[in-house]
Amino acid sequence: MPAPNSTADVCSSLPESFSRHVARTPHALALKSAVESLSYAELADRADQLAGALQALGVGPGTPVGLCSRRSCALIVGLLGILKAGGAYVPLDPDYPSTRRRQLQTDAGAMIVVLEDGLDWDGDTEDCVRVSIPTGTSVNAPAPLKQGPCGNDPAYILYTSGSSGAPKGVVVTHSNVLGLLEALEEVVVVGPGDVVALAHSFAFDVTVYEIWSGLSTGATLWVPTSEVLRSPWDWHAALREAEVTVLAQTPTAFRLLMLAEDRCPAPPRLDRLRCVLFAGERLEFRALAPWIARYGVERPTLVNVFGPTETTVYATAYPLKAADAQEPRSLIGWPLPGVQAAVLDPEGNPVARGETGELALAGWGVTLGYLNREALTAERFRPLSFDRHTSRRWYLTGDQVRQDANGCLEFIGRTDTQIKLRGHRIELGEIEVCLRTHSSVADAVVILEDPGS
Repeated sequence: MPAPNSTADVCSSLPESFSRHVARTPHALALKSAVESLSYAELADRADQLAGALQALGVGPGTPVGLCSRRSCALIVGLLGILKAGGAYVPLDPDYPSTRRRQLQTDAGAMIVVLEDGLDWDGDTEDCVRVSIPTGTSVNAPAPLKQGPCGNDPAYILYTSGSSGAPKGVVVTHSNVLGLLEALEEVVVVGPGDVVALAHSFAFDVTVYEIWSGLSTGATLWVPTSEVLRSPWDWHAALREAEVTVLAQTPTAFRLLMLAEDRCPAPPRLDRLRCVLFAGERLEFRALAPWIARYGVERPTLVNVFGPTETTVYATAYPLKAADAQEPRSLIGWPLPGVQAAVLDPEGNPVARGETGELALAGWGVTLGYLNREALTAERFRPLSFDRHTSRRWYLTGDQVRQDANGCLEFIGRTDTQIKLRGHRIELGEIEVCLRTHSSVADAVVILEDPGS
C-alpha cells in the first residue's frame, strides 16, 4: 500500500510536491553539500528568485531551458527554479565537451541557459540568454510567480545516444515523474529523517529519482563532490559521514565500493544505509556475494530496478533474497504498480512464458516521445495489436527478456547494438557515424569488448 505521503494523488506537478514540505517543515534540512546547506524555505526562496527572472524572460509551461552547473546546491536551485517557472530543464553537464553541450542546447531549442556562477557558456553571444543561479537569500520577497506547470507539461528533456549519429531528446512530464515516485513507494518509503545521495550526473535519469525522492518527501538530498565520487575509498567514508540512508548505484560503481571495503582491514559499517537501488546496467547477482555475506539483504535492502528513459527511469523492480548471491540470471523482477509489461515476438504477439522476446512497457511512465522526431516516436511509442481493446500507448524497448513461471522478468540482452557502459546508454552506431566523418577514416565498426570475458 502506498505510504500516507504519496505524491501522485495530491500533487499535479513536481514544484507543488516540494512546496508542500516547504509549508510543513520550512526549517528542515532540504539540501546539503560540502560547502553549504539549505533548509526547505531557503531552497524555495532561491528557486523562486530564479523562477521569477525566467518568467520575466518569457519562460512558461514546456519552455526548454538549458541547465549548466557543477555538483553543488546551485544545481538543485537551478533545476527547481526552471520547473517553478514552468520550464523543462535540459541537462548540459559541464563535464561534457563543449560541442556536445551546444549540440544538445541547439537541438532542444533552449534559447535560455541557466548557469552556475563561475561557469562560462561558450556559445555565441546571440545564441541564447544566460541567467545566473541565485546564491543568496532575496532582500525583498520575490514577486508572486505566474501559474506554474501542470501534470502533462514537460519537466525535462533528457538526451540519449542515437544510432543515426545524433542524440535524441526524450520529453518527460511532471505526471510521469509523480507516477514514478508513487510506484517506488511499494519498494522503498522515503521521508523525513532520510538522507538521499545524489550520486550521478544530472544528465543521467537515475538522478530524477534521487532528487525527487528527497525533495518531495521531506527528506534531505546530499550532493557529494565529483572528487569524492571518483575515489571508492573516499566515497565509502563520505556515505558513512553523511549518514546516507537511500542510495542508487550502477553495478560498476557498487563493485568499486565493495572493493574499498574489502581492502580495508577493519572498515566501518554503513549502518545508516537501509536501501540500495541498482540501476543503469546489467546486474550480476553473484558479484554481490561478499556484500550479502557481510550485510545480508534486510538492512540495507537490495533492489534491482530497471527501466529505459522513455518510460521514466524505473519500470520494474526485483528485491534480492539471500539465496540470490548464487543466482546466475540477471533478474529485473516484476512491473511496478501501474506499469504493464508484455514480452513480444518479432510480429508483436505475446510469447509463452519461458520464451525470449522484446519487452514492451505501458502505463504512467510512458513519456511524450522523442523531441522533434515524429517518425521515430510513432515507431517506438504506439498501440499494439494484441491490446486493441484499449487505447494504451506502449513503448518498444529493444530489450530482450524472458518471463518465468512466477512472472519474474530476466534480462537477456538487446535486439540491436545499444550498450550500457558504467550506466551510460550508448548507441555504437553513433560512434561509427562520428568516426566516418573524419577525412582519414574510410569506414568504422565499433564493438564493446568485455575485459572480464
